[in-house]
Amino acid sequence: MVRVHWTPLHDVDTLERELSRLFQTFTFAVPEHPEQSEGGVYAPALEVKDIPEAIVLNVELPGMQLDALDIEATVDSVTIQGDRPAPEPSATRSEFRYGRFYRKVALPTQIRNADVSATYTNGILSLTLPKLIADKPKVVKVTVQ
Repeated sequence: MVRVHWTPLHDVDTLERELSRLFQTFTFAVPEHPEQSEGGVYAPALEVKDIPEAIVLNVELPGMQLDALDIEATVDSVTIQGDRPAPEPSATRSEFRYGRFYRKVALPTQIRNADVSATYTNGILSLTLPKLIADKPKVVKVTVQ
């Protein structure tokens, strides 16, 4: 009879190794032409900062022409879309993102969309979205007749 060493966590260890292998496959599988993956539309990376008077939205869009950007703001969301055309092929391999992009961001609070400002510096689109400040609740004296 063959003796098999068994530990209670053996199955968990096996599952962890398999999941790690699976995620590595997805993480490092870079498409040869990123602009053609998933219909050619990608979502650029962003960060949201909630400061007392505004929401600041920074979007990573390197190498963009400003006339290729379309930004729309409502009181509760911001939509950023555009197109970054691929240059003439000169690189043997490129992992840069080209093509159409689209990102819609739901905001944590309402904004004054008429007062939104934007700057573009060093490949970062920065939107300042002033918060909509509601009037303070007023206390009204009610008289009984």
